[in-house]
Amino acid sequence: MYFRDWLVNIVHQSKTGFFLNNKETLICLFLVDSWNKTGSMEAFQRQFDSTTNRKNVIWLLDVTSFFTLKEVKAHLEKTSLDFDDDLFLLNQTSEDRISALEVYRISSSMPLTVLDYGYWSRATGVEVYLNSEKWVRRRNLQGFQFRTQSLAFKPAISALVPLGEGFYEGQGPLFDLFNVLKVDLATEC
Repeated sequence: MYFRDWLVNIVHQSKTGFFLNNKETLICLFLVDSWNKTGSMEAFQRQFDSTTNRKNVIWLLDVTSFFTLKEVKAHLEKTSLDFDDDLFLLNQTSEDRISALEVYRISSSMPLTVLDYGYWSRATGVEVYLNSEKWVRRRNLQGFQFRTQSLAFKPAISALVPLGEGFYEGQGPLFDLFNVLKVDLATEC
């Protein structure tokens, strides 16, 4: 049985999706119709964009009917995909091998980012290339510009002067405050 046939069986057996683990993570599986790729991708986009809370949703999009990743990305550019969405593209590369790509967008002004996530085969099962947590995989923000502002102030600790045998004298506003409190507390006791 081809992987695509297996996916179709899952979709027919579970009309609304199915739940994974005890965390109620919904897995949405979408198969692209090879005879109507544009219509299928538009339907996917409507479904994806209309989902208001995508926090606990994993999207699996079978793109086997497409010829190139560039063609898939052109369709996905229109979706409201963001940094914390879980969208995986599944592509059957042979009878017993399916590759998985992770897709996300850093911000609405940035292009899509596609990571080679892993593959499934009959011989080995699931193999993951990027065996790390989602935020570790997505740590490279690739040109995203942060706008920040700060106020100029003296550092809380400006110097630590060694006194010998593990003792230090501190200098700076934090130690000034500590010394004032030490004197005040000593006089009250």
